[in-house]
Amino acid sequence: NIDDYLPNKKISKAKMNSIFKKIIKDTVVAVENHLPDETMGRVEWSADPQVYAKYLKERFERINDINTTTMQVYGDRIKQALQESYDENLDVIDTTTLLRDYIGEAGEIRKNQSLTIARTEMGSVSSEARMDAYKDNDVQYVEWSSAHDDKVRESHVAADQQGPIELGEKFVNGLTMPNEFGAPADE
Repeated sequence: NIDDYLPNKKISKAKMNSIFKKIIKDTVVAVENHLPDETMGRVEWSADPQVYAKYLKERFERINDINTTTMQVYGDRIKQALQESYDENLDVIDTTTLLRDYIGEAGEIRKNQSLTIARTEMGSVSSEARMDAYKDNDVQYVEWSSAHDDKVRESHVAADQQGPIELGEKFVNGLTMPNEFGAPADE
C-alpha cells in the first residue's frame, strides 16, 4: 500500500503545532516590544500565556487543514507517478526521475503558498495582538495606516483616508483591523 510510504500526518501536525507556537510567540513579543514606540509611550502591554494559546487555537485548525491539503497533494502526485511508472513499465532510474519531477512541481507551488500563508498569519497575529493591547489599555479609537505606496489596495487607501474610528468598529473596507483573522483573501 503506497500510503504506508507517505509522511505521517500525526507527526506533521505535532511539528506544525510546535513551529506555529514559536512563530506566534515571536510575533507577539515583537508587538510587545514595538508598541511603546509606535504609540509614543501610550500603550504598554505584555501578553499572558492564555493569549498565546488563543492565537494558536484560532489558527491551528486552519493551518492544519492547509497542511493536510499539502500532504494530500504530495500523496496524490506520488500515486500518479507510481501509476504512470507501472503503466509504462519504467525502470527504477526512470521512476525516480518521474517521482522527482512530480514532487518537485508540487513542492515549488506549495513552497510559494507556504510563504504567503506564513506572512498572512504573522500579520494577523500582530494585528490581533495590537487590538488586544489597545483594549487592555482602554484605547477608544484606532486609525488604519497603510504603506502609502503603489502596492496598497484601493480598499485599504479608503480605510486609511477614513480617519479614526471606535475600536472594534469596521472600517469602510469591512475590516476591524489590517490582516483581520478570517477576512477574505482579497482584503
